[in-house]
Amino acid sequence: MGLDRVEGKYVFGSMGGAWTKTDTIKIASDWQYELTKDILNDEFDVEYWKNKILEFKHEVDAFKLSEEYIVNYKAISKDVSEYGQPTIDSKTGLPKIKKDGSVQHAPIPAHIKLAKKMIDDGVELEIGDKVGYVVTKSKPRIEAISIEEFRKNPSYDVMYYWEKIIVVLIEILQVTHPDEVYTTFKECWGYTDRQTATKDRKNKEYLSSDLS
Repeated sequence: MGLDRVEGKYVFGSMGGAWTKTDTIKIASDWQYELTKDILNDEFDVEYWKNKILEFKHEVDAFKLSEEYIVNYKAISKDVSEYGQPTIDSKTGLPKIKKDGSVQHAPIPAHIKLAKKMIDDGVELEIGDKVGYVVTKSKPRIEAISIEEFRKNPSYDVMYYWEKIIVVLIEILQVTHPDEVYTTFKECWGYTDRQTATKDRKNKEYLSSDLS
């Protein structure tokens, strides 16, 4: 991340900021850009950012996150029938067998499951088309619903989307405000006390080793 100064104002650029990446959801991208500007311009206000994050967290928890922030789009990279095929053992060239004796198949991505459903319903989809979906469960595997289903019943995996938003803020604060990121901002992230303590310890160990 860097700066150029033009007519007394900073013009911000990035070599790897989340706001430049296509897989970063819009709110996370916008907030990381704003946070970076505030810090580099010496305008960072702890209370402002803490309240801003907490207020938005309440909206996310109440399933009020708007469609533009939660719809993911992924392309169909091959014919849908080619997904979920048996997993081939590179040594034998034969399908892998699970412990229960059944053939192991490659997992079918959530957007492909939706694509198959859409095709069954008469929608024409081709290789390269993008399928929009909303994640309703992220573990052990991603499960999703269509945009239309979401509009009828707004529901999503709260922690999955919250993580996508906060990770880009945390990666900045871990470096610029290491003593506050897991103390002052602790309640913003939604981690347990144990998770917070572990993340705080690892971050300080990383910064110490990086400076030595």
